[in-house]
Amino acid sequence: MTKSRSRLPSQYLFTVERLVATYLYEPKLRDIFVEGVSDAAIIAEYRSANSLDKLKIYNINDVYIPSELVKFSFGSGNRGRLVALAHAISEEVPVPPENVVCLADTDLDEEVTEAPACDRLWFTEHTCLEAGVFSMETLRWLFSTYFCKPASTECLEDVISICLRLYYIRSFKQSNCREIKWISPDDNLSIEAGRIKFDQKGYLVKLLQYQGQKALLSSADDYISEKVENFVGDIRSRIHKDDFFVVTCWFGKKLGCSHELCKSEVFSRVVLSHLRPDAMEHISHFRKIREWACG
Repeated sequence: MTKSRSRLPSQYLFTVERLVATYLYEPKLRDIFVEGVSDAAIIAEYRSANSLDKLKIYNINDVYIPSELVKFSFGSGNRGRLVALAHAISEEVPVPPENVVCLADTDLDEEVTEAPACDRLWFTEHTCLEAGVFSMETLRWLFSTYFCKPASTECLEDVISICLRLYYIRSFKQSNCREIKWISPDDNLSIEAGRIKFDQKGYLVKLLQYQGQKALLSSADDYISEKVENFVGDIRSRIHKDDFFVVTCWFGKKLGCSHELCKSEVFSRVVLSHLRPDAMEHISHFRKIREWACG
């Protein structure tokens, strides 16, 4: 694809208009846009393992997206901008040709319907691309070999369970008071009698009451408890990656692991290394990419 830099800030490679023109007249391309650098790295690894030579991967940060294109329903941040790009291209470039798609994290959409669908917009099978490794097996390996602090099965189950609760807290916040800021759960985690405990009520007080949403406390607690109790399904569809990194690293620090190794930004890179191409083949969005890129 030809890059366009004229009249653009230096950090961008493309305009929406340039991309529309490209995809109108180059039907044989197989381009995919993703939310961030780590997403691009994951798909690049899958491309290499499957010899998908036609597939080109781009980061949404390479595209200048005017703020007026990012509607409220699209979400915020890179995800909102990616959804906006998918809609902008879909409005101007009919399908077929299937020469470009945008792959966004499902995030909270299993519980909170947010981004409207369009022809060029795909979503991950689970909450995010990294979710393929959100499992007991991976956690056990990480604590044994990365943190070098073997952890009990019960504590690893607690990590997963707490992440599930945090997912539903995020879901409640998104539906009822999305304007308030998210607060790290670190101060509401503790270890008691060899198990990890999460003070849900105390956390909700900080998240809601301290930010002017006291009236929502009771309904939030009831909603989260009911959702957790009734959850049945693949846990990877109910874990937000930020919570997985934060809670796991908190536990690593409590076990005496180096604080440098327990930084979320460091740990998240290690987690990526466990998303192997053979494991990716069991996840529907990767198979979909392979079939499309070979078409």
